[in-house]
Amino acid sequence: MKQTNKFIEIVPDYARAYTRLYSEDYMAHPANSVINDFDIIEYVIFNPKRTISKSAIAQMEEHLDKKVRVVVIRNCIKYLIYLLKNRNGAVVFANDRILSSFIVGLICKKTVFMSHQSNLPEGILKRLIFQFFIKRFNLIKVSNPFEKEELIHRGIKKEKIKYIPLAIDYQYFSKKRKDLTKLKEKHKIKKDDKLILYLGNIRKFKNPYNLLKALKYANKNDNKIKLIIIGLDQLQLEGGLRINEFAKKLDISDNIIPLGALPPKQIVPFIQISNLGVIPSHHEGQCLVAYEFASAGLPLCLSNIGSFTSVFKNSALFCNPDDYKTLASNIIRYLNDPELVKKHAAINRRIVKERCDYDTIKSKLRELFVSLK
Repeated sequence: MKQTNKFIEIVPDYARAYTRLYSEDYMAHPANSVINDFDIIEYVIFNPKRTISKSAIAQMEEHLDKKVRVVVIRNCIKYLIYLLKNRNGAVVFANDRILSSFIVGLICKKTVFMSHQSNLPEGILKRLIFQFFIKRFNLIKVSNPFEKEELIHRGIKKEKIKYIPLAIDYQYFSKKRKDLTKLKEKHKIKKDDKLILYLGNIRKFKNPYNLLKALKYANKNDNKIKLIIIGLDQLQLEGGLRINEFAKKLDISDNIIPLGALPPKQIVPFIQISNLGVIPSHHEGQCLVAYEFASAGLPLCLSNIGSFTSVFKNSALFCNPDDYKTLASNIIRYLNDPELVKKHAAINRRIVKERCDYDTIKSKLRELFVSLK
């Protein structure tokens, strides 16, 4: 009996970051990359508890090719039956470090796994469990060199690990916008203000409190540094103070410009008027924002985590995620050294252009999945 020529992408949800750019929709790219290579392409969402929002459904319809069939499974038994039914003929791409993805490597024969995280699980037992499952996959996709090295150290054969970054729309973020004087006036930004930018959902692992501490420390000599914050504040849901509340506690409310979540068309002008971008996270997978900042020529103040240091190496300023004094020093150094900014910006632009072009990533994804047919 002839096996079905099928590609399956399995996700726990249709993740929606702040961006709605088609060219950066990493959830849709894998399925879209093999449209001409498989007779059947299914995008499987398995999550018994979560309700899929109308906005997520709308984005799926907008970004997934019409050939891709969306399948929602909420029952564990039905999910197992689905995997067993497709175990021999389908190429299956499982996403996220969760049990429903791990078992794909045990059941199906043509499999690819992506963790979407760079750091290994904490604790010996969790690492051993993680190692057991991912060894069962044929191939593993990673989005930065650090993640690849971590897996090799855990005994995964390097030929099974494929480094393919997430795509970045370099042209969109590098394009200069028109005069932005009115934008500055609207937000009461003065001519001598220095602007640093945080972009992304505001969560504890993103380390926003430490960023505000660094802002206060950097302004101790009246440096007139303001922080633009773009993103959905989720801190209260995590049991913490909202960003406005913490800023008030530090007495730096006048130094922050909190804008909430914005669509890409409204975000880019703020990137253009900023002097540098800051990402103080405790952990990240790839972090699209760092590459978007780099595309726009913004110098990067980053945490010294492997997903950043393995890519930007000598072209960004790094510090321990909890070291707000060094972060403040790095911010001031960039603000006072235009030649260093120019040097680092040129290197980082080249990194994004060479590694993260959409067509290049699409071709590499296609090659990855077709190799298992």
